[in-house]
Amino acid sequence: MEKNSKKIAFVTRDGEKINGDFGSTKMFMVYELENGEVVNTDLRKVYENGSMDEPLPMTGKENGMIMLNVMDKSLERHKKLARAVSDCDLVVSRAMCGTAWKSIQEYEMDPILTKCKTFGDATSQIVDGSIINYKEKMH
Repeated sequence: MEKNSKKIAFVTRDGEKINGDFGSTKMFMVYELENGEVVNTDLRKVYENGSMDEPLPMTGKENGMIMLNVMDKSLERHKKLARAVSDCDLVVSRAMCGTAWKSIQEYEMDPILTKCKTFGDATSQIVDGSIINYKEKMH
């Protein structure tokens, strides 16, 4: 039997729920699903100033940490954030701008703007196909 797998990156400020804007996120909670069941989670933190005490910039697959210089322009920042979760299929947020939306799509992921507040609720709706993508919330 072939496995149906999917990775979902949730925008989060606290690691506990879906909150914040894609462009100012502090973390991504990544859920890995197989046949509709969560089989792995990965909290990926965003480091703003690239302190040498912190790990070097990596894509999401390597060690789950992203380095950003606060001087990065919006587009560059969005592209770095999208690249950090580019191993995912979906990026779920409660808010994002058009530049972020396009950056996510450039990495062949689908952006979703949701009203769900919890990872579990959004995951259930993604699995059963009932999630609503509120594109009109894009700013």
